Amino acid sequence: REVCLRALDLADPAERRRFLDRACAGDATLRDGIERLLAWHARGKGWFEEPLPERLAPGAPVGPAGAPRLAGSRAAVPPPGADDDAGSEPRVGGRFGGVTLLGELPGSPFGRVFAGHAEGDGRGVVVKMLDAPLDADPGARGRFLATARRLMSLPHAGLPRVVAVEERPRAGIAFAAVEGASLAERSAGGASLPHGDVASLGKALAAALAAVHEGGLVHRALGPEVVIVGSGGAAGRVWLADTGLAHALAGADGRVEPYRAWPAFLAPEQVLGAAIDPLDHRPDLFALGCVLAFLATGRSPFDSPSRDGVLRRLHDVEPRPEVMERLPAGLAELVVDLLQADPRNRPASASVVVARLDALAGG
Repeated sequence: REVCLRALDLADPAERRRFLDRACAGDATLRDGIERLLAWHARGKGWFEEPLPERLAPGAPVGPAGAPRLAGSRAAVPPPGADDDAGSEPRVGGRFGGVTLLGELPGSPFGRVFAGHAEGDGRGVVVKMLDAPLDADPGARGRFLATARRLMSLPHAGLPRVVAVEERPRAGIAFAAVEGASLAERSAGGASLPHGDVASLGKALAAALAAVHEGGLVHRALGPEVVIVGSGGAAGRVWLADTGLAHALAGADGRVEPYRAWPAFLAPEQVLGAAIDPLDHRPDLFALGCVLAFLATGRSPFDSPSRDGVLRRLHDVEPRPEVMERLPAGLAELVVDLLQADPRNRPASASVVVARLDALAGG
């Protein structure tokens, strides 16, 4: 606590790093815990979110037992002279660790996105880097890197594979590209899923979300734009992606407009100005219920022609009856449980949802 509070007083990133080098004195566990707490404190906007500090206590899950700590997941101690290139710009043809940057793609809300290929196998890679102002902010930068490293420790089949986490030329994370399209794209193109696939794909999505939660993260932006359904040789697979990255990861050409009713996939406590701290996994469970309904019907239970209409339905927790009536009975019961207004009345975890969907898939 003392080290964390003293580090918070240091606004300059280099000064903060030097202080932590001295204070942690090579204690990797202490350094990792401090960086995660600093990152949680920053609470910048973006993708997956850090959990409550209580979840970071000794013994709290931080990923699969024995998960490797890959290059970049070590404590952020820069090599000599590293500060000299801290302000360099990422560029096409440049390098990001073992990735060559091939071209810039439409960015996510708080960063730049590049297509690239990995050395050796030449496979497609998508690299997300912080914008310069956020990269210069020690809180935002620390939070980004802490989250990225946490994702590296979650090698789950339902999460895009993390290829690298690097600090130069900017704080960034590289994901392996996947073969598929987002649910939003499939819906916009008129494609629908057979009802027989809804339970199995929903189970895979819930399992990916459970891995995120068990790894000490929450998503907070679950919707059709961040769920990639496999195609070709990956048919039958589903991946849970980062906000703003699903199109890039799946190689979309950008001609499909994003799903306009994205607020219709947020929990009431997220969009109605209610206090959502303590930050936990329960808004994700509400969103999962909306996505399961979308899998079966192509619509959120809270769809409306206007944003005000969405907010009114969320305020009253009034799902559209014409959507709910189209759900198979067992799935409808699960979705109703997930869409409870009181977060305490929702299923306890995404793992519980996986078990219920497994039973539905078996039937």
